[in-house]
Amino acid sequence: AAAAEAKYALFVMSSGVDPSSMGGFGIDGMIIVDPKGTEGVLQPANKSGYPVVTTGEPVVATGAMGFVIDNDHQEATRTVMDHFIATGRTRPALIVDTTARSYIRDIVHAYTKWCGERQLDPAVVALSEMTSDQVTEALTSLRNRPEPVDAIYTSSDGSAIALLDSARKTHVSVPGQLAIASAVDSNTLRVTNPPVTGMYLHPREIGAQAVKLVTELIERQEPGCGLPPLATTRHLIPSHLSVRGSSAAPAIADEADNGEVAHHGVKPE
Repeated sequence: AAAAEAKYALFVMSSGVDPSSMGGFGIDGMIIVDPKGTEGVLQPANKSGYPVVTTGEPVVATGAMGFVIDNDHQEATRTVMDHFIATGRTRPALIVDTTARSYIRDIVHAYTKWCGERQLDPAVVALSEMTSDQVTEALTSLRNRPEPVDAIYTSSDGSAIALLDSARKTHVSVPGQLAIASAVDSNTLRVTNPPVTGMYLHPREIGAQAVKLVTELIERQEPGCGLPPLATTRHLIPSHLSVRGSSAAPAIADEADNGEVAHHGVKPE
């Protein structure tokens, strides 16, 4: 919608397509979602000439100036950890996937630092696939520690749902014995039993701002353009924590109401 409003046609390519093969379409600009950093158009030697915007930081440093639309996943992670502590949890952990995405790197970094500040031993389980067996094995290992984990932050809504299912299979009560929250919110998390707490990232706003940024960069390449250079190369979209029953305090789990927690306080729905 944002591209159409700006009077640009939008081509969508899968991650396996070489952008150079699109040369015949007269590309004016490009948006890359969850870049690895190895993409040719992100390298200093790239001669394509059109501007590139990424949603998420490249995982591998490219050496070239980049324009990024992103969420502050490190701040979001601290918000979730503080929420766990506020609801009586003392041993939070992470279950993340192993895909090369910058937001997972940011989550692990922020969580590890948060634990260090509180003299807690970090517990991170990275899974290549979020299958039922792998998630159940991860949950069992975390619960069988000398001090069982009592809260888990997952890297996606799918992994949160898989974790909720594994908890049910292993007779771990949610939220009585275990709190669960997801780094990505979705409508599906609203209808699970219990509903799962999730970090809402405003994906539509990210897409709209990426289009806005790339069109502004295109305008600045027009001959005779008198517009000044853009003031910043990194634009952060606020996120907020949608608190639901999966992370309610154990003592009040049966009475938990839905609500939202902003990064700097509590905001009821």
